[in-house]
Parts: sequence; C-alpha cells; structure tokens
Amino acid sequence: FNIYGKISRLDFKVLDVKNFEQSKLLINKYINKKELNHKLEIVDLTSSQKKNNSLSKAYYVNLSILALVALFTGMFLVYSVLSLSVQQQNSQFALLRTVGLTKKELITIVVFMGLVLSLLGSTLGIFFGIVISKLLLFTLNANLGANLIFQDASKLHINWFTLVGYWMLGLSTGVFASVIPAIKISAVSPKYIFTAAERKKYTFINISPLTFFLLLGLAFSLLFLPAYKEVPLASYISIALILFAFIGIIPKITLVFLRFFKIFFLNFSLKKSWFWLGLNRLINTSGESGPIISSIVVSFALTIAILIMVTSFRDSVISWLDKLLVADLYGNVKEISGYSNIDKKIQEKLQNIKGIRKFELSKSFPISLDASKANIKMIIRQLSHSNPESKLFLIGERLSTDRVNKHISEANEKIIIYSSESMKQLYGHKLGEVFTLPFPHEKFSEVVVAGFYRDYSNQHGSVVVKSSDYTDITGKSDLNNLAIWLEKNFEAQQIVESIKSLGGAMEEMEFRSSTKIREISLKIFDQTFYVAYLLGFIALFISIFSIFCTYISQAKVRKKEFSLLFCLGVSGENIVKQVNFESFLLCFLGVFWGMSAGVFISFILIYVVNPQSFNWTLNFTFPITYIFLLGFFLTAAGVNFSKMAINNELKKFDQI
Repeated sequence: FNIYGKISRLDFKVLDVKNFEQSKLLINKYINKKELNHKLEIVDLTSSQKKNNSLSKAYYVNLSILALVALFTGMFLVYSVLSLSVQQQNSQFALLRTVGLTKKELITIVVFMGLVLSLLGSTLGIFFGIVISKLLLFTLNANLGANLIFQDASKLHINWFTLVGYWMLGLSTGVFASVIPAIKISAVSPKYIFTAAERKKYTFINISPLTFFLLLGLAFSLLFLPAYKEVPLASYISIALILFAFIGIIPKITLVFLRFFKIFFLNFSLKKSWFWLGLNRLINTSGESGPIISSIVVSFALTIAILIMVTSFRDSVISWLDKLLVADLYGNVKEISGYSNIDKKIQEKLQNIKGIRKFELSKSFPISLDASKANIKMIIRQLSHSNPESKLFLIGERLSTDRVNKHISEANEKIIIYSSESMKQLYGHKLGEVFTLPFPHEKFSEVVVAGFYRDYSNQHGSVVVKSSDYTDITGKSDLNNLAIWLEKNFEAQQIVESIKSLGGAMEEMEFRSSTKIREISLKIFDQTFYVAYLLGFIALFISIFSIFCTYISQAKVRKKEFSLLFCLGVSGENIVKQVNFESFLLCFLGVFWGMSAGVFISFILIYVVNPQSFNWTLNFTFPITYIFLLGFFLTAAGVNFSKMAINNELKKFDQI
C-alpha cells in the first residue's frame, strides 16, 4: 500500500482540560510554521460532532419553528372559543360582579377556563404526537427525512425533558390566549351588561396602518442580519413580526373590505334580504370577526408558505436534475468490489461496444478544507472551460473565457475549478479567488474559482475539477464513475449486459438509468418533507376546527338575534343563507389575507432561511392551482361548518 513507515494520525491528550484551547493553538502554530497546514488538520471531538450534525440540526430547527407556528395557530382557536364563551356568559359574570366578585377574581376564573382547556389539549396532543411518531417510524421504515434526522432508527426514543417542555409550552399558549378575553370582560361594568347599553367588541389585536408598515419595515431590516450559531434566528423573528402585523391590521382590513364590497354589490343587496342583513351585520360587528379571520390567516399563511417553499424547492431540484442527468446510463464501481478505477484497457473495450455513442468518466471523493466543518466533495469531470454550463448548473457570474484562457496559459501552475454555492456560503469563496486545494496522494495545487454552480446533493459544499487537470496533478487517472450515451434503437439492458461481460471492474459495476435516478431523487425529496406537509395540514385542520367552534358559540350568542328575525317574518332558510354568506365573506377575506402573508413568509424561507440553513438557493415557483384548491377547500369547509352549527340551533326554534 506504499505507506510503510508512515503515520496518518496523531492523538494528543492534554494535561489539563483548562489548557485545551491553548494546546490546540500551539499545535496549529507549529503546523503553520512548518508549512504543514495543507497536510495536517487539528480535529477535536466537538469539531467532529459538529461536522456530522450540521445538516440534521438545520433540518430539526426548521421543523421545530414550523411546529411552533402551528402551536401559534392553536392559540387563536383557544382565544376564539373563550372570547365567544365569555361573551355568551357575560350576564352570569355581571351577576357575580354585582354580588361582590372582584375584577381580579373574574380574570382568574376565565384564565382558569383557558388553563383547563389547554391542559386537556396539551395532554391529548402529547399522547397523539407519540402515537403519530410511532406510526411514522414504522410506516416509513425509519427513513423519515431521508435519514436526515432518524439515522438508523429502529425504535422510538422519547426525550421526556423535551416532551414536558412542549407540554408546558402548550399550557402557556392556552393561558396567554385566555388573558385577553378575561381582561376584556372584567373591564365592562355590570350595569352596561344588564341594560345592554353597550355592546363590547372582543378584538384580539388592533393596530394602525402606520404600525403595520413599521412592523413590515422592521421585519425586512432583520433579514440582513447573519445567522446566529448557524440558526437564522433573525429571519424567524421577521416571520413572527409579519404574522403579528397581518393579524393586527385585520379589524381595519375587514371594515375596508366589507364597505367596498357593500358599494360594489349595493343594488344586489337591496334585492336579497339575507345578503343585506349579513353584510350590514358584519360591518357593524367587524371587531367580532377577528377570531375567525385570525385563525384562518395564521394557518393559511403557514400552509401557503410551506407549499410555495416546497414546490419551489422541488421544481429547482427537477431543473437541476435535468441539467445534471444528460446521459442515458450511469454506472459506478462498488467500493466493496475491490476495484478502484476503470483502467485504459477497459476504456478501449467500451469504445468497441456496439450501441454506445459516447461515454465519460468521473469520480468524487471527500476532502477536508477546515477541521471544524464537514468534509466537502471533490468531483472530477470531463468538461470544457469554454462551455462549462453544458455540464454544470452555473448560477451568477463566471470568469470570462479570455480570463480563463489567460490563467491556463500563464506558467503559474494554477488550475481552474468551479465551486458549489455552498462553498460560497460556508467558505466565503469569491469569483476569481485563489486558494490551495488538497488532492489525493499528498498533492496540492493553487486553484482559481471560475464560477459557482448549484449542487443539491452536497449540502456541505463541493468543487469540480477538470479530469485532465486532476491527472496532471496526481499522476493518476483512477476514475470509477461512468456516464453512457446510447445509440438509437438500443436498449439499456442490452448495453449493461455487454459491459458486464467485460469482467473485472465492469462486472461489479452498478447501473441506473437517468429516469431511475430522477425517480429515486424525487422520492427522497418528498420523503424529506413529509413532516412539513403534515404540519401544514394540521394548521389547516386547526383553522377549520376553529371556525366550527366559533360558529357553535356564535349560534348560542345570537339566539336573541335569530328570535327577532323570526318575529319579523324571516324564514329559517334565509337565516341560514345569511350566516353562510357571512361565513363565506370572512373565510374569503381570511384566505386572501393569509395568502398575502404566506407569500411574504415564503420569500423569507426561500431567499434567506434556505441559504442560511442549507447553504443553497432556490428558484421561486408560485403553485397557483394548489393554492386555489386549498383556498376553495378552506372556504367551503368554513361555510359548511357554519351551516351545521346554525342548523342545530335553528331546530330549537322550529320545535318552539
């Protein structure tokens, strides 16, 4: 193996843990002094773990944030139910205040109601969460997230400390959601409630347009801040501010929307009593529409943001695969086969196989540029510097052909390479930058970055080196990956059998068609985002459930209103139409406003969070068909659930 008498590793143990950093500094100083920094690197246990955990950490953090937003959606469900419940019981609370109950005691009662609801919800949520986790673990064969999180998982591991933390977070969310309706009801004087002289509006948040734009401006400015410990914390705060701004302006947006709607449909409203009654009721009680619209806005914004981000990512991956998979067949030598390369004799035999139009050889292997970061991938490919975009998905600017030829013609022993966009993000590579790159067999060379390309298969970075340059530096041509272009009217299986019949390395080679590689890649992609899809649908379910609960409460609160309408001769059918129309307008506005917020958030996820978390960029795709279908489904569900809730209440009037 030509390594007799050589060592490849030195292990140091420091005298005192306190001297660890000092010892590391001294060793690095010695290595730099002896000019061995390109041959040796200092790796400690922390650095080694950091290398392996960075991808799973980014994946885990992003999913956790999405889960917290889903929990945030649940807060509006609790608020919606409690605010209407409190409104329904306002006469009882007024009576309690009259007989001596203090404001503080009244607030305590309402908050305790929220605590009981969140206690039940959090406990059930933990139970069902464990059940769903177990189900996902078994149905996906421990491969959820394409092994990004659950690597070689065979059984469910429960971290009780984390579980209790999220349980308490659920409790605090419910308590926080109950504080506002509690304060609202305690602030109303009992005499106003008994005499009905004042109708109290239960608005969650109500901000001015100026505050709305200031919050958006602040959110935008936070996007320029770098990630904190590899977590795009500022971007997540920006998303929270956007959600808060879009929720806070809901009362004013609702009033403006309804007034414009009334002007536009004025003639029609005068012909249809249910239309006129429903529209005017919403305009005069716009503050009470907040709980319904808020839950829709938050949930739909989250769902739309996830949908746009995932669709953009998937379309970007497809475009990247289209650029990458240009050959008909791809083969690679198995590592366990004992063969390391495709030698020249085999290459000559390949040229003589009938049906092969052309073939290209390549190779990829890990190298280390920084002990504290994960290894990058060096990719050896046959390419032309005059037309690199034929083999690489180049993004941004690249060195001109004249400048590339100038570097090649100069006798400075520099070679031209191309860096992935991850290298630009992680190592700060710039166009035209010169740095030293380690090659196999203890070889090193100064290289010039001629351009950047997209590479979704190597999240920690990769560089592409021309195969002829690799051979010149290392003196080796040990390439072991094969790309084959077929002649027309020749089957892939026929060519594979002919290649395997050559024996040696070819017999042990694994072959896949470009179509198969594409299918596997997209399957891994979809599997990676199963949890993201699930969180989006959970948020939608919470929103629909919130609408149902709100209208059940509203049906009880609006008994006197329905009774008056019956006395005035309005039929039950028209009352149902009125409530359905109200629900349609609120759901439509919530869907539209939620979509607007979701588009803003998706821009942040695509252009800021993804580069900071995963070190790559995406092309923006707006899946209008899916968004329309989701909006239609949510609106239809809201209308149907409101109809169910009102019909149940109207049956009591029919019995009377």
